[in-house]
Amino acid sequence: MTNENGVRRLPNGSTGEIRIRISEFKGKTYVDIRKWYFSPPENSTPQEDADRPAEFFKPTTKGISLTPEQWENVVPEIKQILEAEVG
Repeated sequence: MTNENGVRRLPNGSTGEIRIRISEFKGKTYVDIRKWYFSPPENSTPQEDADRPAEFFKPTTKGISLTPEQWENVVPEIKQILEAEVG
């Protein structure tokens, strides 16, 4: 699912997600891939938690930011690894 800010949100386990977005830092563009975890407010109910709004997720330290050039080099390598391993 992609939100209005262009962030792609992919489910990751029962309480997490992986977010992919394009970001800028010090005038440079990056592809940012990061794991996020669900952190509901203290007074929420399980029914409210089921919707899991984006604002209740927090980033983990697990992630990577690549320049577009690095991304272009990494993606074909990943495809080759998967083809060799999975066949």
